[in-house]
Parts: sequence; structure tokens; C-alpha cells
Amino acid sequence: MAGRILIVDDQPGIRMLLTDVLTDQGYEVITAQTGTEALEKIRMENLNLIILDYQLPLLSGKEVLHKLEENNMKSRQY
Repeated sequence: MAGRILIVDDQPGIRMLLTDVLTDQGYEVITAQTGTEALEKIRMENLNLIILDYQLPLLSGKEVLHKLEENNMKSRQY
């Protein structure tokens, strides 16, 4: 497996398209449709990359990033 990617987007078509493309390239893809769901999955999953929509309803992509910083959950570099 090439790595684990979280795709966060409120549009199902975008999530499906990115999932298809990335799984064809050997990645394991996890999806979330809200910022709240994304934060939960980030806490639970070992991820290599997050693709985050900036304009999510209720909790925007920018707010998700701020919450990650507040919780000291910054990305790791390998």
C-alpha cells in the first residue's frame, strides 16, 4: 500500500472521483464529508496525507486546521 489519505469534501462526487483516482494508484483512501467528521478520523487513523476542502459547511477547512494546531496535532514529515 502506497499510503493512507483522508479526503474531506462535502460534495460526494468529488470524494468519489478522488477516491477512484487515488485507489487506482495504490493508496488507501478514507473519506469525511464534514470538518467534525474529519477531526474524528484524524484522531483515530494513521494518515500520510489529508486533502481538505476549504469551504466546508459548519466547520470550514480553515477551522479544522486551527483545531489541529490547538490540539498540537500537526502533520508529521517522513
